Amino acid sequence: PDGKLKRQVCACLAQVAKHSVDLAEVVVEAEVFPKILNLLKDMDVYVRKNAATAIREVAKHTPELAQLIVNAGGVGAMV
Repeated sequence: PDGKLKRQVCACLAQVAKHSVDLAEVVVEAEVFPKILNLLKDMDVYVRKNAATAIREVAKHTPELAQLIVNAGGVGAMV
């Protein structure tokens, strides 16, 4: 997909996930992990930013959701 589409998808996922634990879980159930983690290495800075925002919006709700991201390779993707 092109950069604009990736930027928009990540922004939409962040907007959905930010509102509640239930909505963050819906994002997780869409099986975006670990795919979204790969976008942290995209050439487009805005894709990287929006991907990081989406990941943050999921992780902030519960330790279990944060652990899911770690288990999907989140720590390695961020360094």
